[in-house]
Amino acid sequence: MANLDPGNFDLDIYAQDIRGLGKGKGFATTNRGSILHSAEVRSKIAPRLLDLVQLLVNEGIVSREAVREIAGLPEEESVEAEADEKQAIRENEEERESQILDIINGLAEALGDDPDSYEAEGESDELIEKLRYFADRIKDEYSALKEGGEAQDNE
Repeated sequence: MANLDPGNFDLDIYAQDIRGLGKGKGFATTNRGSILHSAEVRSKIAPRLLDLVQLLVNEGIVSREAVREIAGLPEEESVEAEADEKQAIRENEEERESQILDIINGLAEALGDDPDSYEAEGESDELIEKLRYFADRIKDEYSALKEGGEAQDNE
């Protein structure tokens, strides 16, 4: 083991074909090539490499910071800040949806309809489409009432 110097190894994964040289004469390499880009090889080696890196981290041989730096990953604080920001965005979206649902429910109630009586038809934001539907219905009802009142005033 004293002569082991991994720094001198080529960073590739090779496979080779060998053939026997006859009884007791050993073997010879007949074909050697990189298999690094083989999906089958990557699917077997990548998980094992990750296990080995985890082992090195768990044993204190390599630090998490070193792994993060080599892999080009952001520091934990920035990942946590990003997660907090995403959570805040999700909470804002949920609050927005709740407010829109409250408006839809109020409009439907004013019309004497069930808020679930309208099914959105594939628009990207179903709540907005539903809101438009009930708002248009209220506007139409108001216009009809207004026209009816004006017609009575003219008689």
